[in-house]
Amino acid sequence: MTLLAKAVTSSDQPAPISIEEARLNDAKMTALEELIKRHHGQTPVVLRIGTPDSYVTMRLGNGWRVTPSQAFWKEADEWQLQ
Repeated sequence: MTLLAKAVTSSDQPAPISIEEARLNDAKMTALEELIKRHHGQTPVVLRIGTPDSYVTMRLGNGWRVTPSQAFWKEADEWQLQ
């Protein structure tokens, strides 16, 4: 494991994930749930939803925690772009 990957996985900071409200739908949320299940861990997830006027930040519940590995971040980036 690289030093950066080790630092990321051992951080006590929440894992932030951002998306625009217009792109959020049931299929997108299902895909996020599956992503989190694949990378389940101890780090809280913060979902940041962009609206036309501002951002809404939600800290997800304990069942939505992840291990923020390099693989998680790669999939999270792909999820945001889908």
